[in-house]
Amino acid sequence: MVKYILIANPQSLCNENIQQVVYENRMDMFPGGIEEVTSYITDTVSPRQILEANVSYYTSQRKTYLNLLKNYYLTDTTGNSLNYLTDLLSNETDNESKYELMFAQISKQDYDGAYTTLGNIGSNIDPEKQPEEMTRLLNMSLIIPILVNVETGEDTLENLPEYYLNAIIDLSDNYRSLAGSIATALRMRIDTNFVYNEPIYTYDDETLKMAKPIRKDHKLLSNESYLKINPNPANEYIIISYNISGTVNGLSISITDAMGKTVYAKQLNKASDEQLLLINNYAKGNYICTIFNNGKPIKSGKFIKN
Repeated sequence: MVKYILIANPQSLCNENIQQVVYENRMDMFPGGIEEVTSYITDTVSPRQILEANVSYYTSQRKTYLNLLKNYYLTDTTGNSLNYLTDLLSNETDNESKYELMFAQISKQDYDGAYTTLGNIGSNIDPEKQPEEMTRLLNMSLIIPILVNVETGEDTLENLPEYYLNAIIDLSDNYRSLAGSIATALRMRIDTNFVYNEPIYTYDDETLKMAKPIRKDHKLLSNESYLKINPNPANEYIIISYNISGTVNGLSISITDAMGKTVYAKQLNKASDEQLLLINNYAKGNYICTIFNNGKPIKSGKFIKN
């Protein structure tokens, strides 16, 4: 099989792991021996291509371990975890990490640092080539000052200036993004007549918490198993709501991409819960979310990453 892959795509030999597989199976794939293997690699792949492939591979590996380290800091309950997280993110240059750094700084009450980080994001964006990123930055630039003002007590939710109120309503109505989610959370506190039918972050007791879904159209029975994913399609995050009825033994959840590769896996401690998952680092495409009970898949759903 590997040899057929090499015939169809000789450049796959750029990867050291593929080269190792070829070497270990050289007698079956290349009866001519190691000389034939060496000649094949030399004729197919240049030193530059090998170097490029290695850079790409190790960049991917670095991103994987960076995400694991960030998750560790986010779940760590020690006092210095937030400082470690901001130090880690400060060394990253991509916009996703800068947004994460901004929210970490807000959590540390380093509001000047958060504003500086938000301003730095604009230097990485070409408005003509990246209109979606520019829109995202503009929306975040609208909602972050409102959030900071509420956090610092300079403006109460019930007594916000009119231009802040207009910005909250506009973002809440027109944008299914993180900025729109924060705006909707604030709006729910301001307007008691406003109804939102999906779980979101809600501003309460000086922290951001998950809101309970408001469902006026129907009520799910307690013995009904379900799996729901919102928003869908999604850009930055999804909220996985689930309920598993019957005997529960070793619940877990996994997400796989269109190629069947597992990109996320976690053990579940509750038979019914809501899980918030950031997907801003996921590649665009279709994903399958599956809940397992005792190692067997029992519920699954699809979502799209824009």
